[in-house]
Amino acid sequence: VRLRAVSGVASGDVMPADREVRTALMLAARKDPNDAVRKEALQVLLRYPPGREIRDVLLEVLTHDPNAGLRIAAINGLDSLRQSGFGPDAAQLRSVRKGVESEQNLYVRVRSRSILEEKQQ
Repeated sequence: VRLRAVSGVASGDVMPADREVRTALMLAARKDPNDAVRKEALQVLLRYPPGREIRDVLLEVLTHDPNAGLRIAAINGLDSLRQSGFGPDAAQLRSVRKGVESEQNLYVRVRSRSILEEKQQ
């Protein structure tokens, strides 16, 4: 039911501007016990205009989600946001750096390092 609800939001041509909908999507991307719901919520959030709240959700998924596929989606989303001017700040970069140390997925580890290196330059 949760997956269908998130998919229903995504099926519209125009993303709802309702703050409650976006907040629910952010909560689902962070905390839903179902991987598919978290992934769909993340994909829907990436259709919204770039912003700090979405960046923060992506960083949390990157550093805390147990699913490697979602961490990959988060790092790809962060790269898109960074190009829009919403890259991680210094505190968030420290969090990413800490997460990179224990990351098991090679792709996520390499992409995270590339974000860290670009920010330092």
